[in-house]
Amino acid sequence: MNTRKLRPITSACYLILASFVLMGLKCPGSPLVHPTFTGGPQAGQAPLFAQFQGQVSVSPPLVLEKFRGEPGDDDDPPPAPPEDEPEPVTVISWLWNFGDGTTGNGQNTSHTYTEEGCYDVTLTVVLSNGMTGSVTRKSFICVEGGNRPPVADAGPDQDLTILPDKSAKGEQGFGVQVQLDGSGSFDPDNDPITYEWTFLEWPGMDLQQKAVLPAPDLSDSTAEMPTFFAEDTGDYVLQLIVDDGQPDELKVASQPDTVTISVAFNENPTADAGPDQSVCTFEEVRLDGSGSFDPEDGTVTYDWLIFSVPMGSNVDTTWLSSTSAERPRFVPDTAGDYVIWLDVRDSENLGGFDTVTITAMDPETNMIGAGFENFEQGPSQTEIDAMIPESNELPPFSDFVGGYFVDTYEVTNCLYAFVLNYANQEGYFEVGQVKTFPGGNPEFNGEVLIQIEDIGLESEFCDIEYDAVHDIFFIARRNNQSMAEHPVVEVSWYGALAFCNWLSEIESLDPVYDLSSWDFDFSGADDGYRLGFEREWEHAAAWDSSGQTGVHHIWGFVSSLLLTDINTNRVNYDNTNPLGLTNEPLTTPVGYYDGSNGTNDSQSPVGAYDMSGNVWEWIYEEPADSQRVLRRRGKRCPDRPPRRNR
Repeated sequence: MNTRKLRPITSACYLILASFVLMGLKCPGSPLVHPTFTGGPQAGQAPLFAQFQGQVSVSPPLVLEKFRGEPGDDDDPPPAPPEDEPEPVTVISWLWNFGDGTTGNGQNTSHTYTEEGCYDVTLTVVLSNGMTGSVTRKSFICVEGGNRPPVADAGPDQDLTILPDKSAKGEQGFGVQVQLDGSGSFDPDNDPITYEWTFLEWPGMDLQQKAVLPAPDLSDSTAEMPTFFAEDTGDYVLQLIVDDGQPDELKVASQPDTVTISVAFNENPTADAGPDQSVCTFEEVRLDGSGSFDPEDGTVTYDWLIFSVPMGSNVDTTWLSSTSAERPRFVPDTAGDYVIWLDVRDSENLGGFDTVTITAMDPETNMIGAGFENFEQGPSQTEIDAMIPESNELPPFSDFVGGYFVDTYEVTNCLYAFVLNYANQEGYFEVGQVKTFPGGNPEFNGEVLIQIEDIGLESEFCDIEYDAVHDIFFIARRNNQSMAEHPVVEVSWYGALAFCNWLSEIESLDPVYDLSSWDFDFSGADDGYRLGFEREWEHAAAWDSSGQTGVHHIWGFVSSLLLTDINTNRVNYDNTNPLGLTNEPLTTPVGYYDGSNGTNDSQSPVGAYDMSGNVWEWIYEEPADSQRVLRRRGKRCPDRPPRRNR
């Protein structure tokens, strides 16, 4: 062999090697990292506890110098590092594979083999410069069959609560009894196992100064399922070690297993039955317990109870739509206070309670005296010249209007439902003790008074409904809004006359009409409720004689004569719908346009509201007329003395 030719090649490899060392690489085919290990015992019976020690060498020894600056920087070349500041290459990780499906870390480690067989052991090291090396020793550990160790199972972690309104049996006071469970432990050789429970941590233990408070007492530290009493909140950590019950020289113990018992104080849930409410008698009430909560998880169950009702009421808990709902409903049938009790419970059946008072009030009328003056009906000459009057305005003529009383507001659902229930209780809707409205529409003498259910293809828009279970008419909510103070709709002319008579009876007044055969003549009574005549309606809506010879207000409120004066701040018309109702009728509460709610005060000259817009209303006319007259306001019984208002 020619050694002269080999020398330069070897030198070249050294040079290449040196340059690659600075970049953290190595010459291909020349391993630099040589891990090895020792350990033992390499043979024995299961369970075999083996210890391992790792070593590594790098050939040749390497030094990774600090690199400063950029190569080729001639203006300011990086200074060479001092010879006494080398950075030696170090091992940053030792990775073991014990051959039985388990791994380990660290230069020196240990492992217990529990199954017989021979196992390959592999050590892999990683250097600080990114280089790695590994070594595998085939069948390095051989295990013979023997006494395998049992497996400890301390059971699942537990979350428990201390209940403030309960105490444990005996003299232990407040707290919670904890049941441990080691029944999942087993021995692979089916040897009988014994148990040893110990506390590792508990509330009141200072990890720096060790135990400040003693650990709780276990009922039996050697039992499979011991108990202890937890008086304090916090974490209790216990360790379980089991052995196979063999004599001491043959006994094999398990690896320890731990369980954590987290104990918290369970506070009472907070019940919130909602704010007190004032409602109309026979108005559907929506209770609201949504403000109730549990401090721990926020989940509660509801139990509503009607605690007390006014004298004469038939309402009890069975009237609630649901006793377990968050927001149940019921209908008060008598004026007075209804006290409702709400009991909420958490998952531990710990409770809290609250009450809400629902005050039901009978409706009232607000009568205004007017009249006793000459009255020019129909549009004024100025309006005629300006071509302002609508086509359905009557021609102008003068008349005298006597004294009368008119209600400030339209007849509401509240007032009409109240009168309907009076008539129902008095038997006006019974024929031979049988109700005459099986479909829900009350009839009298063969005439439908108010349409509260659909008739054929004609949809109903009335907010009054009938509850056959409790035999009452009630005012339903719409869009979660009270409809009690909205004007009643779907009332027939017969329904208006009957309403006037029955309201008169309620207030001990003489009924105006003879309803036994629908005699449309007056009965001769002069103090009961009745429908107004057209001239009275026109006078109440539009005539103002104060300070001048007389002014006719075409829209029923003080304004200019311009049609543009109709706007959403003055009157509810053409589906204005300021309340955002999602289904008809798109009404507003009576008196809505009174200067509040961003509106203009639209009071008529005599002081009545809603004489324009909102809904149509009946007025009285002689039976000989071919058509009855409606005015756009609502169902109304004007003309009564202001006595015993409801």
